[in-house]
Amino acid sequence: MSSPDPFSDIFVALADPIRRAILSRLAVEALTAQEIAVVLELSPREVITQISKLDKAGLLVSEPRPGGDTMRLRSDRILLAETWLSWFRRFRIESFDRLRPCVQDAHPPDRPLADTD
Repeated sequence: MSSPDPFSDIFVALADPIRRAILSRLAVEALTAQEIAVVLELSPREVITQISKLDKAGLLVSEPRPGGDTMRLRSDRILLAETWLSWFRRFRIESFDRLRPCVQDAHPPDRPLADTD
């Protein structure tokens, strides 16, 4: 991890769809870089490049094994990002709760919403 802010490296890593696909696979089972390349139909070079970025963010744990290191997801780092994002989930829910009375006043139950079709 290179950034003093742990979230920056995590969210940079999560920004790429290939890295998210790798993490999704590693959430199911530990794999080597070669196995990831086969499963995701990527070149070994691309997998190594993406793994290095995931590792920099602290999202992987490597375990030495004959034939190549096995990688697995570090769930505590995902939990860190999820915890931070949960604040926004609460904000969104509270915002909808505050909006509900306004919508109900504008469209009482006995008056249906206008058909937009």
